[in-house]
Amino acid sequence: MRLIGRLILVPLAIAIAAFCALLFLGIVGMTKPEIAQAIAETAFRTVDQLFRTAMQGEEAILRYAQNFVLFSRFVIIVLLLPVTLVAVIAEILAFRAWIFHALGVALLTASMPFAVMPELIQGSPLLSPATGLLAATGALAGTIYWMLAGRTAGSDPPTIEDRATVKAPRARRG
Repeated sequence: MRLIGRLILVPLAIAIAAFCALLFLGIVGMTKPEIAQAIAETAFRTVDQLFRTAMQGEEAILRYAQNFVLFSRFVIIVLLLPVTLVAVIAEILAFRAWIFHALGVALLTASMPFAVMPELIQGSPLLSPATGLLAATGALAGTIYWMLAGRTAGSDPPTIEDRATVKAPRARRG
């Protein structure tokens, strides 16, 4: 029964943590001028492209779909993958510490752009603000996952009552 509960709880907690991280990334990203400018330009281009797509044929729809796939890839690789990796490791090894979840997801989230697209990262003026923002986003996602499912990761350790009831077998009298 516990396995069925974990099979439902863990993916749900991962999805909620990734969604909250995306919201945090958008809201806090708007407070930094250089990141806010990049987000605003991206949003403007997306809306502009959406309206142009409505006026043009199938080729424009294909370009819009490609941009949507790129955004989806970003969300999956940078926000969903780190939480999932830490959650799987925590479940297998029964790590329940908050610091493991928060720091693990923060380090993975901050390092994902380096692993995925190193040629685009080199020399970028957004590198240090974006890395700090991604680390904070990962720490938030790890904390949310820990609050929802990470505190009970892995199998239940035996309690004091369970240990007290286990007795050595008695010798038979004859």
